[in-house]
Amino acid sequence: MTSIDASLPTGRETTAQLQENDALAFRPGRAWSMVAILALMILLSFIDRYALTVLVGPIKHDLQLTDTQIGLLLGTAFGVFYSCVGLPLGYLVDNYNRRNLLIAGVAIWSSMTVLSGIAHNFTVLFIGRMGVGFGEAVLTPAAYSLIKDAFPENLRSRAYGVYVFGSSVGIGASLVVAGGLAHLFDGANSSHFSVLSGLSTWQYVLLVIGAAGFPIAALGLLIREPIRRDSEAGESPRIADVLRHVRLNRRIYFPLLAVYAIWGICVYSYGAWLPTAIGRTWQVPATVVGPKYGFVTMCLAPLAAVLFSLFFDRLVQARRASRIPMYAGVACLVVAVPTAIGPLALWPAPTWICLGISTFFSMGVQLALIVVLAQIAPGRMIGKMSAACFLCLNLVGLGLGPSLVASIAGIIGDKASAIGQALSMTVGAGWFSVGILFVWVWLGLRRQRSPRAGDAYTPCAHERDAAHS
Repeated sequence: MTSIDASLPTGRETTAQLQENDALAFRPGRAWSMVAILALMILLSFIDRYALTVLVGPIKHDLQLTDTQIGLLLGTAFGVFYSCVGLPLGYLVDNYNRRNLLIAGVAIWSSMTVLSGIAHNFTVLFIGRMGVGFGEAVLTPAAYSLIKDAFPENLRSRAYGVYVFGSSVGIGASLVVAGGLAHLFDGANSSHFSVLSGLSTWQYVLLVIGAAGFPIAALGLLIREPIRRDSEAGESPRIADVLRHVRLNRRIYFPLLAVYAIWGICVYSYGAWLPTAIGRTWQVPATVVGPKYGFVTMCLAPLAAVLFSLFFDRLVQARRASRIPMYAGVACLVVAVPTAIGPLALWPAPTWICLGISTFFSMGVQLALIVVLAQIAPGRMIGKMSAACFLCLNLVGLGLGPSLVASIAGIIGDKASAIGQALSMTVGAGWFSVGILFVWVWLGLRRQRSPRAGDAYTPCAHERDAAHS
């Protein structure tokens, strides 16, 4: 049986041939329209995921929940289930029609958001959040795989940048949309909404967001499945092939998986608790802080996505792609300070400045993670490998992060600034650790690059020898 690694480029002539095939197979209109639909889907998924953070106060009041239960809803309910189904769905992505999987995923998570909107107790809301995690688990592995197959290597960072832009705008849009809808539906039990009388404002918000997903699922029918780049290998890689690939490249994958885990703690803790932390410090509702934070994200995320994607594509064209983790590590060290200061600032101006710096460089870090994974993972493995990365991201980051902040805040004591202090300690230490791990990834790439200094990762000599043995 021919290993998947044996089909990867092994010399200058093969790489040149692949680049020529990329140019011939690339259809700009079809490829970019696909990315636009994927960006819209990820935007919706993040609105679904983060809308609850703006609605923490009303939900906590109506259902009489503790901060720990809120942490479970924001993190564990979604993250654990998302993580558990990620690997099986990654297998499906590598072997079956990715477009159809996307459509099913969007329909499932939208239905479960609607279920969350009619929940009247913690258990039903918890189940609804688990269902959202199940539906969303297919999106990123499928998107990574589709973009890798649809775009030539020198344009791939820009394509991933558009997709990442959708996720970052989705975080900001969730805060703006949820806050705006909460204001619109405030007092929604009036006669204007008699059909759904008896529901609270936060329930109306979730119902509207869930219903918006069904037309977006229908848009998935416009996606044309691209030809898999390694389909000439003739077969899908076995589990043994995947494990061997990871083992032979463990100096890259192990720190990269750790990056995803700790980065997840930083990102999900910040997204879950920042509006609440600032709101308690300034003594204003989170529904007021959320839209402002969302506006900052929506303004800076597009700029960062454009600049970092152009920068990374320039590195690829200059045959310096292995330096991307090094630059990402520097960005993490830049992010660590303002993300730690932001939740503690007593005045709006320094808070928004810190959040702006954090948002801008965080976008570069997120894009670097995707680009590095796409470089080192073979085409018929990227679904599984991205699922493994997101297993770490969500099981550790989303499953632990928000709950960890709540637990630390409980240790600090029952005071208004407790959440802010806990959040500052968590993300400050986390971003610093991610920066160190990125340097480790960079060193791994330097050690395990092929003797030819190509414009992307190719199997080094020991991997090719193992593939043919």
